[in-house]
Amino acid sequence: MTRQLAFPFNAGLTDQLRAELAAHVEPDWQHRAACAGREGDLFFPDDADTATERKARRVCRGCPVLASCRAAGILGDEHGVWGAANRNERRALVDQLAYGLPVDQVLDPAHPIPTPAKGVAA
Repeated sequence: MTRQLAFPFNAGLTDQLRAELAAHVEPDWQHRAACAGREGDLFFPDDADTATERKARRVCRGCPVLASCRAAGILGDEHGVWGAANRNERRALVDQLAYGLPVDQVLDPAHPIPTPAKGVAA
């Protein structure tokens, strides 16, 4: 899966957080990703397709560039599974960052993905 990110404005991020996240996005990380060369549809399922989302997360688990992918996903705020988190989960991670959780902790593969609040739109 190779997808270019433009890093559109994510209103939940301060300039400082945006810079810290961008510093964690390694150059050419997509080429070293566990998903490289896999079918892209696996990582961009319909919102209701939880089975496909679970399959994507399994690929992410052992990915050597999970932190870069998660940072890119948070910055880009795009649909899909990025760094083992869907869009709503990444938005919940932005909330954690806004409340002071360190960027390194949010990007750590061992960090539990928060459950988004009910009613949060994708």
